[in-house]
Amino acid sequence: MSEWVKVLSRLGWTASLYGAERWVQAVQGRSSGRDLDLLAADLRSRMGSGWKLLCRAGEDLQTEGWALLKDPTEGGMAALGEALASQARQGLNSLLAPERGKLARLEFRNRMEVYRLVVESHGSIESSADEGFDLAAAVEGVLGLEPRRQLWAFEGLGHAYGAAALHHSDEPAHLLASPTGCDIPETGWPMLHAGLGLAIAEACLAGLGIDEETTAVDRSLKRFLRLCQINARPGHVRGAWDSLGFYARSQAPEWFEPISRAIEARGDRTLLGMFWHGAGRALYFLPSCAAASLVGEDLMVKLALRDAKTPYALENLQAGLGLASTLTNLAQPAVVERLLGAQGDRLLPGFSQGVASAAVIRSALTPDWTAVEAWLSHRPAQENSLIWEEAARLPFCQGLAGEREPNAAPLPFLELNLELRARNLKSVAAGGKVG
Repeated sequence: MSEWVKVLSRLGWTASLYGAERWVQAVQGRSSGRDLDLLAADLRSRMGSGWKLLCRAGEDLQTEGWALLKDPTEGGMAALGEALASQARQGLNSLLAPERGKLARLEFRNRMEVYRLVVESHGSIESSADEGFDLAAAVEGVLGLEPRRQLWAFEGLGHAYGAAALHHSDEPAHLLASPTGCDIPETGWPMLHAGLGLAIAEACLAGLGIDEETTAVDRSLKRFLRLCQINARPGHVRGAWDSLGFYARSQAPEWFEPISRAIEARGDRTLLGMFWHGAGRALYFLPSCAAASLVGEDLMVKLALRDAKTPYALENLQAGLGLASTLTNLAQPAVVERLLGAQGDRLLPGFSQGVASAAVIRSALTPDWTAVEAWLSHRPAQENSLIWEEAARLPFCQGLAGEREPNAAPLPFLELNLELRARNLKSVAAGGKVG
């Protein structure tokens, strides 16, 4: 019953726009709430990106509100009231602090810019996919973009390429393991695999219905891992794993916990860490969290603390938040300073490893981008100087140098990127080319 309430709640944001006649047609004779979710998804597909964002934010906010209300024994009503009061208080504080409000609006703009870059990259490629996917031409187009756009465009390209292949075959193979006729630079592979993993996750979870049993979740997980393995370039499969957490948390939240439990049952700590890292990236880009950033960061951090049930899960989730916030706001470090100044004690220790990963990725893909210098030369407010040094400047410098934190073992995502960096440098030193 609770699933139906959540589904109908999400449909409340879309039904009035869809039309009474289509609504009746969709509901008559149907027994699965999944059909109603598909109806909402169909509507979103007809919207422009701005309307999609608003619709998704509404779904997120109602889903999170339902999560607070569904179990009265946990004080759901009190928790919801506290959350609303907190957001109102932070909104008032932003109005009274113009500089803080300016940074909040800047962060919102940066998040939406990333969203637009990925969506536009995917859409432009998807529109011509049926005519034959020219990966070489698409890569050449991405490399012609300005530096700040390349990272996200590679992710969008990987997603579009994977989605096109999965549209034509349930079991495509060697998509990035051995692409033919395409000279892809080594620096483009990580985000291409992130996009590919996202397309595979989407295909594997799309068939799950509202009331599927655990065995169905296990089958979907096994298919996801198999498709990643047979399509990833050697050494990059872990990057594709990360996207399962991203997709499940952002697009299929009803399956997030079942998938997490299925991964835990496998006993693979690296897979589990990558899954939670992807979930952290997803939290940063959730439209509800992006909207909440205009009045404070409480929602994002509270969801992180609620979602992660173990210290290891939380640390990897924090790292995902650190990576996403740093890559998104690298040219405006004051935005990240604002986040750390307000929530730093609840973002460490994992956040700093996300910052280090961002430095590794950015220095490899766009080493001459001036935003790196903006980050390194940033001077935080005095009250934030210690947290900025610990969680932002020093980890970034370590990432640029390919170093590990002296007193902390690298989490799986950072370990992957340090390995790829070392491999690239070894190739160059041996006289090979990067790519």
